[in-house]
Amino acid sequence: MAAAPQLLEGYRQAGAETADAVLQQIASLEIVHTFDGFPDCWIGDVDRVTDDADLPMFRIRVAQLKDGPDAQGRRSFVLVEVAHALTEGNDSAHLSRSRGIRHEPGTLRAQPVPFGALVRGRGLGYINALLHLAISRLWTPHPGLLSSISRVYPRQQLQLAARDTGVSQRALFLTLVSHVLTAAGTPGGRRTSVTYTTMAKGGGEHRDQFMRMRLRFADFENRPDLAGFARAVDERLKVPEKGFEAEQKAASLWLHRRLARLMPFLYSPKFFAFWSYDVVFSLLTPHQLFGPLTAGMIEPIYCGASIPGVNACIVVPGRDWVSFNFAIEAEKLTQIKSLDAALNELATQIPEKATGDGI
Repeated sequence: MAAAPQLLEGYRQAGAETADAVLQQIASLEIVHTFDGFPDCWIGDVDRVTDDADLPMFRIRVAQLKDGPDAQGRRSFVLVEVAHALTEGNDSAHLSRSRGIRHEPGTLRAQPVPFGALVRGRGLGYINALLHLAISRLWTPHPGLLSSISRVYPRQQLQLAARDTGVSQRALFLTLVSHVLTAAGTPGGRRTSVTYTTMAKGGGEHRDQFMRMRLRFADFENRPDLAGFARAVDERLKVPEKGFEAEQKAASLWLHRRLARLMPFLYSPKFFAFWSYDVVFSLLTPHQLFGPLTAGMIEPIYCGASIPGVNACIVVPGRDWVSFNFAIEAEKLTQIKSLDAALNELATQIPEKATGDGI
């Protein structure tokens, strides 16, 4: 709480010494016999972090092995659940390095946008927000129940695959996630619509001045081979966002927040379950364990987000391992096995002269 003081935002007793009785309600310790199935078996109803206004909006659960450290030296598993409104992936990256984090609202300024783009962007943003409200009451694109499932790979393996395919690691990770969820990079695959995050500056009177994360949207044409699809993704990700697009999204969010304050009844669970995209993807800043806050912790590190109504994946690179954290419709769970096959397929599609010593 000292390292991330914004976690106490909205807590009625913020500023006062936290009582032991409060700590006992937000932190728990459980004894387990094995870490098999972790962290997936602990990901569930995270709405409890906002259920009680008399408690901070985060919880900490610790699982400790009954018989001491296992063969990998792991003794405990720590899960932190926190309201997304208070924190973002870049914050957890700072905490992994034992750096304190404090969001300072109002310090960011938006890049100037031409007047014509400003008017068109805001106008379309307001229209989109109203359409979102209307359509979400009638249609849920991803109605199935979501399950959490994670996979971990050596970082060096993924670095070499990206290098030898000739793409950025971000493009490779997004390619692999799209391949799992939409069969992209195969003869039978289809166009993939993606919402992905970036870290960008930009504030202004109607912008989000607290969160540094920004959402971008893109469609990716399918390619019959995975390496070709990865290169197409890499090229698309290099296209900069226009001021019109940024203004449109900022205006939509501003209107939603204003309406939510005035007419909260408009924002039912069906609204938050409306995502008309195939994939929500986020690549976090590398989490590298260092310093007293994470002393004794070992990789891998997992991070995820509860996003109802959408197939999503958050990728967390560490020093030695990379975790893929999926929230996926139950009917698609069997497709996760294609992740291993995709990495092997990329190795066979790389030209011989480019493989080097790593593959």
